[in-house]
Amino acid sequence: MAWCNHGRWMRTRRPRGSAFGWILASFTLLMLTSFSDDASFTVFNLATVNTKTHKFAGAAFDGEYVYFVPFDWDVATETSRYDTKGAFGATASCSNFDLGPITGEGLDSRGYIGAVFDGRYLYYMPNCIFGYWRGNALRFDTQGNFASASDWSLFDTQTLDKDAAGFRGGTFDGRYVYFVPWGDVSSGTPIERPLATRYDTHADFGTPDGWSTFDLSTLSDTNVYAGAAFDGTYVYLVSADARGRLTRFDSGKAFDSSDSWAKFDMGSAVEGVNDSFNGGVFDGRYLYIVPHSAVPVRYDTTAALDEKSAYETMNLAPLDAAAGNFAGGVFDGRYVYFVPEASNHVARFDARADSALPPNNDSSFY
Repeated sequence: MAWCNHGRWMRTRRPRGSAFGWILASFTLLMLTSFSDDASFTVFNLATVNTKTHKFAGAAFDGEYVYFVPFDWDVATETSRYDTKGAFGATASCSNFDLGPITGEGLDSRGYIGAVFDGRYLYYMPNCIFGYWRGNALRFDTQGNFASASDWSLFDTQTLDKDAAGFRGGTFDGRYVYFVPWGDVSSGTPIERPLATRYDTHADFGTPDGWSTFDLSTLSDTNVYAGAAFDGTYVYLVSADARGRLTRFDSGKAFDSSDSWAKFDMGSAVEGVNDSFNGGVFDGRYLYIVPHSAVPVRYDTTAALDEKSAYETMNLAPLDAAAGNFAGGVFDGRYVYFVPEASNHVARFDARADSALPPNNDSSFY
């Protein structure tokens, strides 16, 4: 992803809990002097370590290493890892592993979007190959050897159901890993139903016993989702269509029961919610829904899902004409970052003054 080295200072101090609409100046594009300084950034070409690395979609952090998720349909089956204890620009700090030998088929080892870390294991979310949706979920034991195929394992979610495929991101609730269904029914291998898919980390990864699915089409006509977030009780799935819908699962209830799920059309509460969304971020109280447009939505999770006053929007376009078209986000304990998909303009929001990560932070992007 590209980051521009110019921006503007637009931050003001504010008390925590101020209304989202009052803090225009707290939304910044590459703010703080050091953040807009060329010397603050370093670029490293992973191809200098291995020329087979090419195109990634999402990343995860396990406390020491950053893992880059391979997406390229055509070329790359290589995943890359950076040791944060080493120099960023040093070849010795990076390593690669060819995922092809895990399955014996290179095509099964590419086309991932997003990763989730559960405290020990790292999960890659399968998306597609040449437009054909896949269910080849990968898991790596971070206590093992990154370059050893024996420390990687695979489970094909399509053995559960042919529609359990084509995922885009996920989240972890302290026990279960959730795979978010994104497979568009209009292209690729036909997917008739959006199946939220869940893995119980207490069960064997390689057998169907620990896996379950839920057909989200029983709740609404939304058939594509992008990204998820967990607030300690609820798992939120973000709608990737243009309906502005937020879907929520109560993690203390049965996964396969429609009574455990709820939905809310955010457009009924706030204006400007007329585009698809692409990820969610939780800061300990508020859920930020990342937009394809320039209008993120914030929901106060202490309120009921259908409480209209709990929703706020912020139009980033007046700050910078190029602000918008985001793909995912991340929270660092104080700031929420909105990651650009089609520009190099990053938006950062000063979310809280006490600088604390929420419980069950999964250290993953997308």
